[in-house]
Amino acid sequence: MKWGAHVSVALGVVAILSGELLRSLPVPATPLALALVFVGGMLAAGLSAVLPDVVDFVLKMFHVPHRNWGTHGLPSTFLPVLSSIGAWWVLVVRFEVPELVVLPVTLGHFLGWGTHLLLDALTPNGIPVGGRKRSWHWANYDSPAANRVLKVAGGTCLLAGVFVFVDPVYPLFFPLLVLLWASRWTGDRVKASVVLSREKKQRL
Repeated sequence: MKWGAHVSVALGVVAILSGELLRSLPVPATPLALALVFVGGMLAAGLSAVLPDVVDFVLKMFHVPHRNWGTHGLPSTFLPVLSSIGAWWVLVVRFEVPELVVLPVTLGHFLGWGTHLLLDALTPNGIPVGGRKRSWHWANYDSPAANRVLKVAGGTCLLAGVFVFVDPVYPLFFPLLVLLWASRWTGDRVKASVVLSREKKQRL
């Protein structure tokens, strides 16, 4: 998928988890704690959501193929895991930075990378798994309808995370997904009809 969809989904997922983290605090969250959770997690998630493609772009100069196992394969998930563990050890153990500050950043880093692989697995090109490309063939990476659905879904999750203490927000997310799926289906059919109509005119 395109970068906008990658970032939106990553931000939405991390916002939901950050919101649940605030719920579990033994004391009411202060505005500063809320800001640290969201800002730290959002920055890490947004950057990591595009990081596999950035690394791919650099490796392309050395004639390494796009979506290789080192950036888009399952083994690549060890990179954010190891770096998150290292950051946790340095910041929390060595420098005694509060866990509340570090946890959303490490989660955002890992989930940003992970959601990137998940979305790319939805495209026909897929991601390398077990020596071959695996794909769920949901939509092309540049499909306007599919990218629009993912952006709105990610934005909905982000709002749900922001309004974490308002319980009714969460159930509203699921029927919205159904509507978005319907819009994606309809949009692709309209697009296909336009293409077929153009081809028919060219033959005439």
